[in-house]
Amino acid sequence: MRTGASVPHLTVPARGTPPGLVSIMTLALSEDGSAHTYSYSEALSRLFLLERER
Repeated sequence: MRTGASVPHLTVPARGTPPGLVSIMTLALSEDGSAHTYSYSEALSRLFLLERER
């Protein structure tokens, strides 16, 4: 019986969200759906504090 409910087959990224994740660029699934690979774009920045010696 069909209920119209949807169930996710795969959650990407599968192991949590990397810091700075902007978007999933490419996603490839194996023919039987048992394996997947993906690439992603990230935006990271660093903050440096500089102090002048007196």
